[in-house]
Amino acid sequence: MRRSPCGFVTTRRTGLWRDGDDQFQMVRDVCRPDVCVVRSRAGAARIRFGNNELATSGPPRGETIYFYKCWMCHNTGARQGDESGLVGPSLQNVAGRLKTDEALAAKIRAGGPRMPAFRHTFSDADVADLISYLKSATCCYETDQAPKSPHYNADTTPWPVSTAVKGGARGLVRLASGRPLEGVKVQLIAPNHVRTTVFTDVEGRYEFPRLQAGSYTLRIPTPMPFKAYMREGVSIREAMPLEDIVLELIPSAEPVMLRGGLPPTSEVMSQLSGAEWLWNLPGTAEEKTTFAKSCGIGCHSYEMIFRNRYDERSWRLIVERMKTGAQGGPGRAMDPDSEAGSVVKGEIDVVARWLAKVRGPDSKDAPVRGWSSRPTGLATRVVMTEYEVNRRFLNLHDVCGDAKGNIWFNSWHAPYVGYLDPRTGTIKEYKLPAVEGGGPFVGAHACRVDDKRGYLWISQGPSQPGRRALYRLTMATGEIKQFPPVAAVNFGIAPDGFLWYGRTGQDGKQETVRIDPETAQVVRAYPRPTTPHPYQHAVSDDGRFIAGGGAGTAATNYGWILDSKTGKVYETYTDEQDSGAARGGFDPFGNAWFGGRGGPLVQLVNEIDKGKGVYTRLHWPPTPLFPYSDFYTATADRNGEVWGGVMHGRGFVRFNPKTGRWVVYENPEPSALNRFQWIDNSTTPPTIWYPDFLTQMFVRIQPLE
Repeated sequence: MRRSPCGFVTTRRTGLWRDGDDQFQMVRDVCRPDVCVVRSRAGAARIRFGNNELATSGPPRGETIYFYKCWMCHNTGARQGDESGLVGPSLQNVAGRLKTDEALAAKIRAGGPRMPAFRHTFSDADVADLISYLKSATCCYETDQAPKSPHYNADTTPWPVSTAVKGGARGLVRLASGRPLEGVKVQLIAPNHVRTTVFTDVEGRYEFPRLQAGSYTLRIPTPMPFKAYMREGVSIREAMPLEDIVLELIPSAEPVMLRGGLPPTSEVMSQLSGAEWLWNLPGTAEEKTTFAKSCGIGCHSYEMIFRNRYDERSWRLIVERMKTGAQGGPGRAMDPDSEAGSVVKGEIDVVARWLAKVRGPDSKDAPVRGWSSRPTGLATRVVMTEYEVNRRFLNLHDVCGDAKGNIWFNSWHAPYVGYLDPRTGTIKEYKLPAVEGGGPFVGAHACRVDDKRGYLWISQGPSQPGRRALYRLTMATGEIKQFPPVAAVNFGIAPDGFLWYGRTGQDGKQETVRIDPETAQVVRAYPRPTTPHPYQHAVSDDGRFIAGGGAGTAATNYGWILDSKTGKVYETYTDEQDSGAARGGFDPFGNAWFGGRGGPLVQLVNEIDKGKGVYTRLHWPPTPLFPYSDFYTATADRNGEVWGGVMHGRGFVRFNPKTGRWVVYENPEPSALNRFQWIDNSTTPPTIWYPDFLTQMFVRIQPLE
């Protein structure tokens, strides 16, 4: 361990793995804790930025730049049926078309009539690496062959992962003055790269679960406002005491107006959640609210936007692409003279002008502030475990568990599904075939497990161009069967294995349908009076009730519950407040819960058996930085407590409707970009699983009580 010139503790190596015949070691960059250099014995090098590795130069680094900056508008699927004019041609032969590197670089920097200019976001090295990739034989990446991740080594480095929550190594976190620090995250990284994180209590003490004896890396994840701290080669065995961790504050920015303002260095900025980014930027309430409700409803993370700089013309094109086309899919035509088109155009105008002011070529980064409070009390009584995924560029979407304890997953931007064995960190994957008679497989949306029949069901979402399909995987054999998309996006599954979804009936009205899991045929349809198609179909534990919320946007205020016993649909509205009920499920008492893209947890109170029908209650969280955060999904555990990831925040809420108590568990990384979670009710207390869309890791949350 040594002190870097940037003033924080750094180490020379945090892990080893093999790539072919080359052995790589990961080296922490001395001035950027969010960046690791990966260097081989042969001299090759990569950079890992966040959870996506790059190379220091050349085509491998250019490939990652291409995926995050070019793929959305130049992939094959996006061109199928595009009506927006914002999707460009394949770049596979672009070097030949533009003849010289100079012409290609000029095009990248200046853009075109319907292409953003990257001169303010790309450095000269970025442009050179992107060009080297565009000229390579591997260009251009499509979703059918996502590359392997060098950070995943559970297959080659067997290492058991503990399910315990206590009984391991313990220690103290304090300042040099001796004052103990509560709510500090302390993390051990195992040889298989599985990360276990615990929190300090009011006395500054922490205790890990009992882990496999061996050598670990000990660090403080997201230590802000303290300087980085990491020690490698720490020997861990049973309940051994560890030496005190002494933290040092990052010096405040000058001039000091209020204590706590930090310089906008990469060390600091990499630790901000999306909501903290937005909170720190200047702007009016209208500008920030329009941005949050237009760009931040779950499909986009704030920080991925704010890390860039563009001129206003380029921001306008990017926002228009986002507003009129699903991620990676074909775009829709926008009629600015229609009512809907004028609203979208107005939002694009507000957001583009504001982004050009705060993240434009001439904007300057001011000192920043993270949310000043750390977890206390019950919020520190938790163990969090993070697992690496086996491929890059997957964009994990959903998880669902089976009776054997495996955690199944799907990918938003790749045809891969599979399961994580949480006992070892190993992954078994399957590749879904292309849609019969359709275009390339862009990605999946929802996954649901039917333990009774042994099936995994996978749907496709709005990014899939042309024809879609519904997939059924037999978990015991890996056999994959493809059906027409009688269920898509966020379908529901009942205890008897039947699927529930919605469609437009022959009379043009909405109806909810029950689908046979063996034939994928609709066996019954239930008309729904007035509410539009919902984003989620949730099914109660006994299979009697089916519920839906809004259409998946913040600007909706309705929900409904179908009583399949009588066939009657009960609708409910909140006229005074948009709630944006998105994804969710039922609690044990027959009430439906949804994450609110308008900000709250949305409860559809079920009093049908009392003769009172259904009504809506909105539960507003006491989370930091509200209203710049919201919920994508909310589900209840077996005790009736409701869980949801704080979108654009850094934690998970646990809400007890009976007592009104909220607990906010803070994640190790500054993200809780949770599309859907699965609750393991076989443990005491229940265990929460979710795939983080930003960090691309599987996260297990184990509350101690």
